Amino acid sequence: MMSYLRMYRDKFVESNDLEYIYTNHSLKFVDYMEQIGLGDKIVEIGSQQLKDSVSFYNSKSVIQTVNTMNNHLNAIKKFFVYLYKEGIADNIFNKIADYDAFREEIIAENNLKLYLILHFIMLLEKLGMMCQKIKIHSRWSVLEILG
Repeated sequence: MMSYLRMYRDKFVESNDLEYIYTNHSLKFVDYMEQIGLGDKIVEIGSQQLKDSVSFYNSKSVIQTVNTMNNHLNAIKKFFVYLYKEGIADNIFNKIADYDAFREEIIAENNLKLYLILHFIMLLEKLGMMCQKIKIHSRWSVLEILG
């Protein structure tokens, strides 16, 4: 049987012209809430479950960057705005006193990387490998000259 949260999420998607990011991440959130037994207990969902959903998907390598975490939280926020407007549940985001601190805590707990920094690190690693190849090649050239 379909959970209340999934039913309302489907109505949310049907009644809004949403980008894929919102449909994808709101579905991930619902899947996780059902997994932990809160699919039919919408009023019991709070900020801890938001954190836990990010941690869960981080452990699955789905959420690894700050950008992806922001997309995930923004999709859930939009869903809870819908639930609030429909009179189904409180907007749990309104109960978070300092949203920036909340996000920073999730980032630190999950060791999330900034997207650009992650790519920069990857580029540095590639550059390091290229330098190693150049050093090896340079040694061969010196040996050829000396030899």
